[in-house]
Amino acid sequence: MSVLVRLLVSKSVLTKISLKRHPVKKGWPIGWPFFYLFAGVLRGSNHHCDAAVLGAAFLLCGEPFLYIFTNDADVVAAGMERMRIMCFSYCVSAFMDCTIAACRGLGRSFVPTVIVIMGSCVFRVIWVYTIFAHFHTIPSLYLLYIFSWTITAAAEILYFIRCCRRLRTAQTA
Repeated sequence: MSVLVRLLVSKSVLTKISLKRHPVKKGWPIGWPFFYLFAGVLRGSNHHCDAAVLGAAFLLCGEPFLYIFTNDADVVAAGMERMRIMCFSYCVSAFMDCTIAACRGLGRSFVPTVIVIMGSCVFRVIWVYTIFAHFHTIPSLYLLYIFSWTITAAAEILYFIRCCRRLRTAQTA
């Protein structure tokens, strides 16, 4: 489904949209900047920027958003504690996800899969038995995500650079 949405809202479709054919109407509270941001989210570009912007929006509107689901102030406070860490952590996962997809596009899927298993599974188990066992706090558990995504993204980026260099040298030879 997401592939279909990305295909429908691709760059080629967005470049055909003309401001002359679709002028911004008076009274539109969001206008074209929001449209282009939303279209960028759908077509998969700038994941890290989109995630940071949406994370900031969720953080600023966090309490009213959480009150949609509960009326308990303690639950909302716990939700805000999680949102303070997680809202900006998701932009890091975009580096991991996009690099994995790029490696798979180059025909390399086994090593990225191993890197993801090591970074997203094995590292997290080690974190729970060491860092979380030492601190015993919920924020130490939430920080697990940003650290595992950062380590996995760094390993994936290094592997992607290695694959690109090998591909470049193979094409010049």
